[in-house]
Amino acid sequence: MTDPAGTPAQDARAFAGERILDFTQVLAGPFRTVQLAMQAVDVIKLEARGGEPMRSTPTSREWSERAMGSAWMAVNTNKRSLRLDLARAEAVEIVHRLAGEADAVCEKFRPSPPIPAAVGSPACRCSSR
Repeated sequence: MTDPAGTPAQDARAFAGERILDFTQVLAGPFRTVQLAMQAVDVIKLEARGGEPMRSTPTSREWSERAMGSAWMAVNTNKRSLRLDLARAEAVEIVHRLAGEADAVCEKFRPSPPIPAAVGSPACRCSSR
Protein backbone atom coordinates (compact mmCIF):
# COMPACT_ATOMS: atom_id res chain seq x y z
CA MET A 1 0.00 0.00 0.00
CA THR A 2 1.35 3.46 -0.89
CA ASP A 3 0.29 6.99 -0.08
CA PRO A 4 -0.49 9.57 -2.82
CA ALA A 5 3.21 10.54 -3.03
CA GLY A 6 4.10 6.92 -3.84
CA THR A 7 5.90 6.15 -0.56
CA PRO A 8 4.93 3.07 1.44
CA ALA A 9 2.15 3.85 3.90
CA GLN A 10 2.58 2.78 7.51
CA ASP A 11 0.06 0.50 9.14
CA ALA A 12 -2.25 2.77 11.13
CA ARG A 13 -3.68 0.01 13.33
CA ALA A 14 -3.09 0.58 17.04
CA PHE A 15 -0.76 -2.34 17.72
CA ALA A 16 0.98 -2.77 14.37
CA GLY A 17 4.58 -3.85 14.85
CA GLU A 18 4.11 -5.27 18.36
CA ARG A 19 4.96 -8.93 19.02
CA ILE A 20 3.50 -11.26 21.64
CA LEU A 21 4.75 -14.70 22.53
CA ASP A 22 1.58 -16.70 23.27
CA PHE A 23 1.74 -19.67 25.68
CA THR A 24 -2.03 -19.59 26.26
CA GLN A 25 -4.21 -22.63 25.79
CA VAL A 26 -7.83 -23.82 25.72
CA LEU A 27 -10.18 -20.83 25.33
CA ALA A 28 -9.83 -17.71 27.52
CA GLY A 29 -6.15 -17.00 26.85
CA PRO A 30 -6.24 -17.68 23.11
CA PHE A 31 -9.37 -15.51 22.86
CA ARG A 32 -7.45 -12.63 24.47
CA THR A 33 -4.51 -12.97 22.08
CA VAL A 34 -6.68 -13.41 18.96
CA GLN A 35 -8.21 -10.02 19.76
CA LEU A 36 -4.71 -8.55 19.67
CA ALA A 37 -3.85 -10.46 16.49
CA MET A 38 -6.85 -8.83 14.82
CA GLN A 39 -5.33 -5.46 15.76
CA ALA A 40 -2.13 -6.27 13.83
CA VAL A 41 -0.08 -7.67 16.74
CA ASP A 42 2.35 -10.34 15.55
CA VAL A 43 1.24 -13.24 17.79
CA ILE A 44 3.49 -16.28 17.91
CA LYS A 45 1.66 -19.17 19.56
CA LEU A 46 3.89 -21.74 21.22
CA GLU A 47 2.48 -25.19 21.89
CA ALA A 48 3.74 -28.43 23.33
CA ARG A 49 5.01 -30.94 20.81
CA GLY A 50 1.63 -32.67 20.57
CA GLY A 51 -0.30 -29.41 20.27
CA GLU A 52 -2.80 -28.03 22.72
CA PRO A 53 -5.97 -29.99 23.66
CA MET A 54 -8.31 -27.59 21.79
CA ARG A 55 -6.87 -28.79 18.49
CA SER A 56 -8.79 -32.03 18.97
CA THR A 57 -12.18 -30.74 20.04
CA PRO A 58 -14.79 -33.21 18.80
CA THR A 59 -17.10 -30.78 17.00
CA SER A 60 -15.86 -32.08 13.66
CA ARG A 61 -14.18 -35.46 13.56
CA GLU A 62 -12.55 -34.79 10.19
CA TRP A 63 -10.90 -31.54 11.32
CA SER A 64 -10.08 -32.82 14.81
CA GLU A 65 -8.13 -35.71 13.26
CA ARG A 66 -6.07 -33.07 11.45
CA ALA A 67 -5.48 -31.22 14.79
CA MET A 68 -7.48 -28.28 13.43
CA GLY A 69 -10.63 -28.40 15.58
CA SER A 70 -13.10 -25.63 14.86
CA ALA A 71 -12.92 -24.17 18.39
CA TRP A 72 -9.12 -24.05 18.15
CA MET A 73 -9.30 -22.41 14.73
CA ALA A 74 -11.74 -19.77 15.98
CA VAL A 75 -9.39 -18.47 18.68
CA ASN A 76 -6.07 -18.97 16.90
CA THR A 77 -6.65 -17.29 13.58
CA ASN A 78 -4.16 -14.62 12.49
CA LYS A 79 -1.40 -16.18 14.60
CA ARG A 80 1.79 -17.95 13.73
CA SER A 81 2.08 -21.28 15.52
CA LEU A 82 5.10 -23.27 16.62
CA ARG A 83 5.12 -26.66 18.36
CA LEU A 84 8.15 -27.32 20.54
CA ASP A 85 9.37 -30.09 22.81
CA LEU A 86 10.58 -28.06 25.81
CA ALA A 87 12.46 -31.09 27.11
CA ARG A 88 15.02 -30.40 24.36
CA ALA A 89 17.68 -27.74 24.84
CA GLU A 90 17.22 -26.52 21.27
CA ALA A 91 13.56 -25.78 21.88
CA VAL A 92 14.32 -23.87 25.09
CA GLU A 93 16.91 -21.84 23.19
CA ILE A 94 14.27 -20.96 20.57
CA VAL A 95 11.86 -19.82 23.30
CA HIS A 96 14.57 -17.67 24.91
CA ARG A 97 15.36 -16.03 21.59
CA LEU A 98 11.70 -15.38 20.80
CA ALA A 99 11.04 -14.01 24.29
CA GLY A 100 13.96 -11.62 23.90
CA GLU A 101 12.42 -10.27 20.70
CA ALA A 102 8.85 -10.04 22.04
CA ASP A 103 7.12 -7.02 23.52
CA ALA A 104 5.11 -9.25 25.87
CA VAL A 105 4.59 -12.86 26.87
CA CYS A 106 1.06 -14.17 27.48
CA GLU A 107 0.52 -17.39 29.38
CA LYS A 108 -2.37 -19.27 30.90
CA PHE A 109 -1.02 -22.04 33.07
CA ARG A 110 -1.90 -23.19 36.54
CA PRO A 111 -0.57 -20.89 39.28
CA SER A 112 2.55 -22.97 39.86
CA PRO A 113 4.67 -22.92 37.78
CA PRO A 114 3.52 -19.87 35.78
CA ILE A 115 5.40 -21.00 32.66
CA PRO A 116 6.97 -24.33 31.72
CA ALA A 117 9.77 -25.18 34.16
CA ALA A 118 12.18 -25.93 31.32
CA VAL A 119 11.93 -22.35 30.11
CA GLY A 120 12.26 -20.60 33.48
CA SER A 121 10.56 -17.32 34.32
CA PRO A 122 13.70 -15.12 34.16
CA ALA A 123 14.18 -16.27 30.57
CA CYS A 124 10.70 -15.10 29.63
CA ARG A 125 10.94 -11.62 31.07
CA CYS A 126 11.08 -9.62 27.91
CA SER A 127 13.83 -7.12 27.51
CA SER A 128 12.69 -3.63 26.65
CA ARG A 129 13.61 -2.41 23.22
